[in-house]
Amino acid sequence: MAARAGIDERYSDAITGHSPATIGRAYTKPLPEDLAEAVKKFPMYKVD
Repeated sequence: MAARAGIDERYSDAITGHSPATIGRAYTKPLPEDLAEAVKKFPMYKVD
């Protein structure tokens, strides 16, 4: 769903709590502001 919404894999991993795909990515964590913008890209669903 994240890929379909255009969310970068680094942000998707951070949001879902997955480990980074590479060792190098472990050294550069996404900023909270960037994660907040990524979350906004997820589709919204009405829940009754």
